[in-house]
Amino acid sequence: MLRSVESYRDLTPSQYDEGYRWLRKNNFISDSGRVRYSEDFAEAILKTAMKSALWFENADAVFDSVDDLPTDIDIAAETLNVGPERVSELIRVEWHIFDAKRRAEIGALGEDLVVAHLREIPGTVVEQVSLISDAFGYDITLKIRDKLLHVEVKSSIRTNTRRFYLSRNEWSVSKIDPNWHLIYVTISGDEILNLHEVPRELIHSLAPVNHTSTCRWESARFDVSANEIIPGLKHLLG
Repeated sequence: MLRSVESYRDLTPSQYDEGYRWLRKNNFISDSGRVRYSEDFAEAILKTAMKSALWFENADAVFDSVDDLPTDIDIAAETLNVGPERVSELIRVEWHIFDAKRRAEIGALGEDLVVAHLREIPGTVVEQVSLISDAFGYDITLKIRDKLLHVEVKSSIRTNTRRFYLSRNEWSVSKIDPNWHLIYVTISGDEILNLHEVPRELIHSLAPVNHTSTCRWESARFDVSANEIIPGLKHLLG
């Protein structure tokens, strides 16, 4: 049968078997062996394949336009007769869904790790106010000696970049609250790799500027360099 279809003549039986098992694993073939066809069958295969690719987690760094399509997904799309513009759209949409979920998970874990770390410092009183509400504009209230700090935590698993997102509310609070500070934490698994303080003045200098009263930013992405942030928490805690 494999040799009877021109498109499949270069497939070995083991390659065919591997592809068949992949289709079964991802529910494209029923238990009875029938293909689960749908209008977006080809796109469903592409989305499933791209999300298991090694490059997908860093798609924002490796993919920018139709000219940057990874070779594996480009070949798959051509085989499935899906155009490059549509493939680009699928990558952007699926990556943004994945990234939003991942950032939420990493953010929650990083915040918990910072809370635990601060509580290990003698003389500190730590309250994780983010568990109460996001409206505070910061995640943690920290009391140490005669100091009161309002700490916003930004977390990442990437060691080669220092990127974080700030909401309009967080930025607004940073402008009026002298006790507001931002800690940037890099984590690996359940461990803290390093901690940095991002100067408030730097954040204010990089933040977008609204040019009209009828349109304003609500969230912004910040990329800072290593020499712009302060390593450790000694500066913050005094």
